[in-house]
Amino acid sequence: TSLTVTNSTVSVNAGSAGSSYTNTASSVTGLAVTPISAGDATAFNAAYTQLSGMAYTSTQSGTLAGITLQPGVACFTAAAALTGTLTLSGSPTSLFVIKAGTGGTGGLTGTNLTVVLTGGAKPGNVYWWAADAATFTDSTVSGNILSRSAATLTRVTLTGRVFSAGTVTGTNLNATAPQ
Repeated sequence: TSLTVTNSTVSVNAGSAGSSYTNTASSVTGLAVTPISAGDATAFNAAYTQLSGMAYTSTQSGTLAGITLQPGVACFTAAAALTGTLTLSGSPTSLFVIKAGTGGTGGLTGTNLTVVLTGGAKPGNVYWWAADAATFTDSTVSGNILSRSAATLTRVTLTGRVFSAGTVTGTNLNATAPQ
């Protein structure tokens, strides 16, 4: 319900459903909006629900370090703790959805995670879905992050966007729009 950026560079629109926006020593060149419009809230809820309902094409476990995923919906039934290098290999129209907590609860954590796109895959076609919080630390991530509770990005380079029903916090975040 709040948006906080500290020592960050954000080149995409940022918003919060709440009325709290804190910018400490950050460059935000997109719109910073609090509260977001009812239409934006509805769009988030619709996207979150749509991704929630997508049938999985693979069930995952472990950190995904050294793994190459093909297009589709990869699910973790509980929390996911990712690290290392994850390769997403597909075409410019390929869709990748990585879901954590499909069993009802579970957050998505990426620590020292590097996401590599190959074969023309586009960051705008990658979705990270979390039943609970999404937390990325010391990572390079491509795609759109959707979290039911909070999203925290610390020392992260993100080519994508972050959407959360709760608090969004970026510290030493470098975020640019996906292609």
